Amino acid sequence: MLDVDVVTQALSDHAHGVLIAYENGTQLTWVDAELATYLVYLYGELGTKDKGGLFKYLGRLSTRLTGIFAGQGRATFCTVPKTIPKAERKNIDYSEYPLTPQGEMMELLVRSRISTYPHPAVAAQFFETVQRYSDFFKVRKEWVLPALEAFLDSR
Repeated sequence: MLDVDVVTQALSDHAHGVLIAYENGTQLTWVDAELATYLVYLYGELGTKDKGGLFKYLGRLSTRLTGIFAGQGRATFCTVPKTIPKAERKNIDYSEYPLTPQGEMMELLVRSRISTYPHPAVAAQFFETVQRYSDFFKVRKEWVLPALEAFLDSR
């Protein structure tokens, strides 16, 4: 039996540790760099409610996961008060609200510049993750340019 809190915390802790180490200039093996990038992807997949996500395969645990993961679209990455009517949510400035744990992981992924790691598997996983969770850039527009630079660099 999986303990959802332990699994999500372990994924988050490992990814954070490796990405922060890389951001601070620590030399990593390509396996560690690729794994950390994949864990950011996997962390988001745990909370995905669509047909392709792991959410549907976790059965009884899905109700606990709903409490850990904020929602869909922009709400996945940013904590918005439930008092704001759904119709008005498209017009609010999401940068005023704090990031969810998944939003923090995406911010760290882009900020760490792990896409510059000199191994194609790391870059490929970075691009897959950024593409999969592109709604993150709707709540933190300041990270659009660094992400685009990764797509357009000299690689």
